[in-house]
Amino acid sequence: MGQTKSFPSRAENFPFFSLTFAETSVNIVDALPNVIDIIRKSINTYYGESVSDECQGISDYSRRLQIKRHPFLSTNPREYTTWTKRLLCGMLQDLYRCGWKIAVDSNFSIAEDISTLFFEKLPYCSGCTSSIMCLCIKNLEKIQLINAPAEMIAAVGKDILEDVHQSFTKKYDNVVEYHFSRSSSRNCSKRNQRLIIRERLLRCVEISQSLNYFYFGTAHVNGLTDCIFFIQDASRTPPMQSCCLFTVVNSKRIELYKGPSEIVEASEQCLKENDVFDIIKTSDHSGQSTLTFQLGGQWLNYTKRITYISRLATRLIQKFREIGWNVITTVSLSTDRREKPIFVLRKCCPASLPYFVLCPTGTDKIRLIDADREIIDFISNIVRQTWTIGVQCEGVENHNYCFQLADMPWNSLGFGRIFELSRMMMSRILFELNSIGWRIVCSADLTANRAFGRSLNPHCWFLDRVAYSSLNPCFSLPPLPSYDDVINEEDLSVISVLDGLF
Repeated sequence: MGQTKSFPSRAENFPFFSLTFAETSVNIVDALPNVIDIIRKSINTYYGESVSDECQGISDYSRRLQIKRHPFLSTNPREYTTWTKRLLCGMLQDLYRCGWKIAVDSNFSIAEDISTLFFEKLPYCSGCTSSIMCLCIKNLEKIQLINAPAEMIAAVGKDILEDVHQSFTKKYDNVVEYHFSRSSSRNCSKRNQRLIIRERLLRCVEISQSLNYFYFGTAHVNGLTDCIFFIQDASRTPPMQSCCLFTVVNSKRIELYKGPSEIVEASEQCLKENDVFDIIKTSDHSGQSTLTFQLGGQWLNYTKRITYISRLATRLIQKFREIGWNVITTVSLSTDRREKPIFVLRKCCPASLPYFVLCPTGTDKIRLIDADREIIDFISNIVRQTWTIGVQCEGVENHNYCFQLADMPWNSLGFGRIFELSRMMMSRILFELNSIGWRIVCSADLTANRAFGRSLNPHCWFLDRVAYSSLNPCFSLPPLPSYDDVINEEDLSVISVLDGLF
C-alpha cells in the first residue's frame, strides 16, 4: 500500500471542478483562480459582501471561502434560507455565462449532509444572458419560486392553487411563495401526502418546460428538501413529451406516478427477471400505479442491500430507456431523510444502452455494480493513480467489485487533505469516464441506513454510455454533446457519428 500523500496532477485545461457547501463556507477544489473569483464575486453580490475570510487549500487549486451569516445552516430562519437560494441562482447563472454548468450534484460525506456540485466546462464560453430560476417544494405546506418569470408564476398559481382550498400567495424580493393549509395535510395519510407532493412536482416540471425553462441541476442545502434549478433557453423547442415519476419507498415498494401501462409492464417484467416474484400490483383513482415487492433476507444484510437495490434500480432505469423513457434527474422532496429520492422520467427515443453504478459506501469503499471487466480495470487504474494515499485491497465482494481505500474519504471533517483528495479523485473518475463516452444519468442515495438523521452512505452515480471508444482518453478530445442533447435526438444516429471522434 502506497504511503505518499501527494495530489494527482491537474492538466491546464482540466474541465471539471467541485464546489461543496459547508455550514459556514463553500469549499472549492480543482478550480483555476478566475473561477474562484467568479464564485467570490457572486457571494458578495447576492449575499451582501459576506466573504469574511479565505483559506488556501493544501493543493494549489483549492480554496475555502468563509461566509458571514452562515447561509447553509439547517437552523437558519426562513429569510436566510431564501437569501441562500437567491445566492445559488445568481452563482449558477454567473458560472454558466462563463462557460460552466452543473455536471452532477452529489453528497460525498456521511459526516455532513450537504451537496457537492461538480461543474463541467462547456466547449464554448456561453456568454449568454439566460436566467436561472429555483423551485423548492416543502412537503405539503409550501411551493417557492425564486427568480421565476411572470408567466411561470401565473401558470403555477393557476394550475395548482385552483385545486387547493385555504391557500394564499406571498411575493417579496423576486420570490413567490404558495402556502397551503396545514390542517388539510394533517387529514391526509402519508401515502396521499406523497401523491400530492409528486403531483405538484410533475406539474411544475411540465409548466417550466412549456415556457422554455429546462432542468439545469439540483442542490441540497440547509438540511431541507432539494432546490431544483431551471435555465431559460429560447433557442430550444419546448418538448411535448410527457413525464412521470418513480421511487423506491421504504424497503419493499416501487411507486410509479402517472406511469403509462408500458412503464408498469416494463417494471413488472424487470422485477421478475431479477428474481422478484412476490409482486402485488395496485392502482387508484389518481392515476398512481404501484408495484409492491418483498425482498426478504436481502434487506437484512448491509452490503447485500446496497448491491441489490442499486442493481435493481439500474436495471429498471435501463429497461425504461429501452422503451423510450429516460431519467431527467432525481429529487429529494422530504425532510424525512429516510425517504428515498424521486426519479423524474421523460418520454424520449428508445435505445439500448449499457449502464453501471459507481457507489461510494461506508467511510472508505467504492463499489462498481453491473460493470464489465473493461470498466473495472479502467476505473481501478484511475483510483490507484488518484487516491495517492493507497488502496488497501480490491476484489469481488457480494456480486460487486469493491475498492477499499486507505483512510476515510467519505467521513472527512472540515476542509483538509482527505477532503480535497476525495473530490479530486471523483472529478478525475468523472472526467475519464466522460472521455470514453460515459455520462452520469443521475446521483442518488437509495439506502435507508440512517444514524442521527444522516445517511450512512454517500450518493451513488448511475451512468450510461452514449458513445463508444477505446479506453485511452486524451485531454485534447473534442467535447461530446450533453446527455440531455443525446436523449432528445429524434433518432440515435448521433451515437454512431460520435464513433468517429475517437
